[in-house]
Amino acid sequence: MRLRLELLHIDSNGIEPQQPIMTSKIRILTTVILFTSFALSAGGQSTPFLSDTQIRMLRNEISGDRAFEHIRVLTQWHRDSGMEGYFKAMDYVVEAAKANGLQDVSIIKQPLDGNYTAKSAELWMVEPVEMKLADIGDHAVYLADGSRDADVTAELVWIGDATDEALKGIDVKGKIVLSSANPGFAVNQAVYKNGAIGAVTFATSESKNSMDFPDQIGWTRIGDPPAGKAGTFAFNLSPRKGDTLRRILATKAQQDFFATGVRAAGGRIVVKAKVDTDIGPENKRTGTGMVEGWIKGTKYKDQQIVITAHLQEEQGSANDDGSGSGNILELGRVFSKLITEGRIPPPLRDLRFWWSDEIYSEYQYIRSNPGSEKKMLANLHQDMTGAKQSMGSRVQNLIFAPHSRTSYLDALFESVGNFVIQSNNSYITAGRGGGYPRPFSQPILSTRGTREAFNARFVPFFASSDHMVFVEGA
Repeated sequence: MRLRLELLHIDSNGIEPQQPIMTSKIRILTTVILFTSFALSAGGQSTPFLSDTQIRMLRNEISGDRAFEHIRVLTQWHRDSGMEGYFKAMDYVVEAAKANGLQDVSIIKQPLDGNYTAKSAELWMVEPVEMKLADIGDHAVYLADGSRDADVTAELVWIGDATDEALKGIDVKGKIVLSSANPGFAVNQAVYKNGAIGAVTFATSESKNSMDFPDQIGWTRIGDPPAGKAGTFAFNLSPRKGDTLRRILATKAQQDFFATGVRAAGGRIVVKAKVDTDIGPENKRTGTGMVEGWIKGTKYKDQQIVITAHLQEEQGSANDDGSGSGNILELGRVFSKLITEGRIPPPLRDLRFWWSDEIYSEYQYIRSNPGSEKKMLANLHQDMTGAKQSMGSRVQNLIFAPHSRTSYLDALFESVGNFVIQSNNSYITAGRGGGYPRPFSQPILSTRGTREAFNARFVPFFASSDHMVFVEGA
């Protein structure tokens, strides 16, 4: 039986890319301790796998700030599968991994149909007043992925949730529709079935309540057009901005809806959309892939520890999964530096780092390299490790291996994880015992991180990210 370890930090509230992040040493240290284990005891809040001296060494070396700098670079690009931004992110990780001391760093190229990159896209309201509503230079997710080229000016028509019932009696032909529905559904209903020329929506991400996230722009996409139909476009606005457009259409009274300084009558809106995209062979680079780097083990060559995070995401995803990608770059640096300096011995097993196209890359690699999975002993995956936990009362989920893969690794995982949780929360006995001022007994902090407690819990296995590939029998 293949053994594996799950260490997957996921915020229970899901993806919220525009919220501040907390990239603390805490997340990274949990992982480092797992791979630098020695059977020595420590007093107080401790783990039997490291001595106090070794823990101090790791705390002194690990830098959440360095991980954060990687995140700052990665989040400048819209990096969905096979996009120009995804390739730029891979190129950056290659250079950073080499600089951090990893060996045999390379890009593993993988096939992908239909590469897509949006070059520019703007949406303007031209009546009743002129105002820019969206520009992917401000944020890439204003434009739904899959949108096609356009340069059109047309009346905007409200179609509610875009259902057949909502569209009854509304003439949308030659117009641009405004909808609260997901843009893919709105496009299918209004454009391909009823002759509209494009869509403007204000759908939330992951069906979140718009009252909770009124200014968040959801990451959306539209599918390929049906056979015989020309492609179209869709812009997705924040709920607040989209609902303001709806209110303008619903009244003929004069108001200054967008605080432009100009009062104008509602009841009619004209918008202009201009979109320039590259699809398929128009892109300079095609396919997709993942970045690989190694720290070579000294003894076992058929028991690789695969450390993963995914690069593929939308532009604003600092947490999902810029945080995991930045963290494992920092892991590589810490391991390499401490090994080079002789402060920790080289690992017995190969440590294999993968920055992947989420879930797809791992499946594709194993399909393309049959038998490679037999050399993999364990996977440790980091996904969404960087959110500020006080926003939304977040809890980091530390995911055990499934019952079908139960092993001693879960016990090690739980011991180290609990040590990190306990040493980064407030305990009266620790505070009264002297040492570092409260609230934490052995804080692991970053210069630019928060000073919040580490709120985490162990949970049973659930398949939600790249880790699931490593446990599927198929």
